[in-house]
Amino acid sequence: MLPTNLLNTDLYSIVSAFDLFEGMTIPCEIFYKQNSDLKLALKNTTLSKISIINLQKLEMSYGSLYVRNCYFEVIDNEIKKEKDRKNLVAFLNIYSNIKTFASKVIDNTLQTKSINKANTDIVSFNIKNTIVTFSDSHILKAVNEKPADYYYLYNHSIHVAMLNGLMGKWLKYSDEQISKLVRIGFLHDIGKTRIPEQILNKPGPLTDYEFQIIKTHPVHSYEMLIECGEKDTEILEAVRGHHEKTNGTGYPDRLPYEKMSEYSRITTISDIYDAMISKRVYKSSNSPFEVLDEFSRGKFSNLDPHLIDVFLQRMPGELIGKRILLSDGRVGTVVFVNPREYLYPIVNIDDNIIKTNEKLRCLSFFD
Repeated sequence: MLPTNLLNTDLYSIVSAFDLFEGMTIPCEIFYKQNSDLKLALKNTTLSKISIINLQKLEMSYGSLYVRNCYFEVIDNEIKKEKDRKNLVAFLNIYSNIKTFASKVIDNTLQTKSINKANTDIVSFNIKNTIVTFSDSHILKAVNEKPADYYYLYNHSIHVAMLNGLMGKWLKYSDEQISKLVRIGFLHDIGKTRIPEQILNKPGPLTDYEFQIIKTHPVHSYEMLIECGEKDTEILEAVRGHHEKTNGTGYPDRLPYEKMSEYSRITTISDIYDAMISKRVYKSSNSPFEVLDEFSRGKFSNLDPHLIDVFLQRMPGELIGKRILLSDGRVGTVVFVNPREYLYPIVNIDDNIIKTNEKLRCLSFFD
């Protein structure tokens, strides 16, 4: 017999029919409460549109639907997964639109050698909105994808903007500060549109002269922003300073740490991370775990240590649950990233928990 006076018991949890979805498997009974009695609504079924509508009608008529506590977590997890899936689909649609528009903006800059401020404002605004609207995990899914090398400049610009925005969130920056960081990230390398293509995309090692040409791009970015009417000195200084180093050996102005803005120091980290995980004509891609390992071991010793700590604290957690392509061709899911050994995460391969190693490495994210 079903218990009465349900609201005074701890045996049941409330679910909402408006959170359920077509195709969802219900492994238990769902009840509604009529007067002081529980009534069976359905049990052990795969939900159709009709059954969901019927449950919604019951919920609107009787107030709540109930399941036994032992089944609530299973149902709640399925609801969360479906919401996350829908959010991911929505994000990927927006991200695709951003990429399409950004490619046109960059192509126009390549042709004119000048910035259309209105159009770059639109891209920056849309990227910033994705940062504050969607989960960090979805943002990083986009960043960690491996786009075609031909599209490196605009993909890199978008990804650095996104990473900058995430860093702003992690540092609890204001909305205005995050907007600035995103704009800085999107435009930090825009000066490369004034670098000869045969140097910028040279497949072999650069000569000393060619490297000096490449090193002029922060100044070109800075000048192009001034030419388009950018007045914000924090944006201008950070774009110009994203290749400065904390020991004063960077370029173009050899600024010491105390004269570098935090915006530029953040952008340096975002720039390095995305550049390393990207494949170029002159280099193969690194996995995110390789980059985190190098950050943790201080290979890039002239980065802001506080900001690197923030990056290392937040990034690994966002990689857990992601499917990863392994060096033996198998696909696994990341289940743990050891902060003492970023290079070799623990993965689940066909329900076997395995620690990766020198012979079984993580290559790239699978999807």
